[in-house]
Amino acid sequence: VVIAMREVGGAIWDGKTQMEPEKDENGVYLIQNGYELSWFASNHNNANAKLVEDFSLGGFGVSISSYTGTFDGNGHYITDFFGSKSLFQSPRNGAVIKNLGVSGIVEQNGNQWTVAQGGIVANGFSTAADFTVENCVSRVNVTGTGACGGIASFAESQSSMTMPKIKNCYNTGTVTSTNGIGYPGGIGGIYEGNPIQHVENCYDIGD
Repeated sequence: VVIAMREVGGAIWDGKTQMEPEKDENGVYLIQNGYELSWFASNHNNANAKLVEDFSLGGFGVSISSYTGTFDGNGHYITDFFGSKSLFQSPRNGAVIKNLGVSGIVEQNGNQWTVAQGGIVANGFSTAADFTVENCVSRVNVTGTGACGGIASFAESQSSMTMPKIKNCYNTGTVTSTNGIGYPGGIGGIYEGNPIQHVENCYDIGD
């Protein structure tokens, strides 16, 4: 990993260089390009962040694992995402992902139950899978062998105390399960559990 000096906001990411973003007065990371998003994904899965610009990932992917903070897209888009994992992997413990647009491709093959990818969130299968995705747009084409979803995948909660929620979101991307026994969905792939997960005011116009 190469640590860079500060770049101009919105620069197209080179797929490897990382740079620490600035914070606002409340300690929220202000992310303006792929360099800073990659740094955030590698260093903080429990901090709050906000996008301050639209930017391109240049055909590369970034994945934030086990996220527990609030990620505010602030009405901005992350474009040219291309990866085998979704932007957020297994958010939990009250995580909030909001006001975010993502476009690109998520493509993965493997075991049906371990490979569950979504346009924004993947593998919400956990006793701690209490997260909210709201006011988000996915223009991501998702392909996998299992539970693929336009917004989220495998969003299943195993506890009556947790309830993943998707609110005020829409998907325009294509969602494809390649093995014939997967459970793709325009909003969520395999959306089940105890209790029934909350999907409110969402729509899908993808294939």
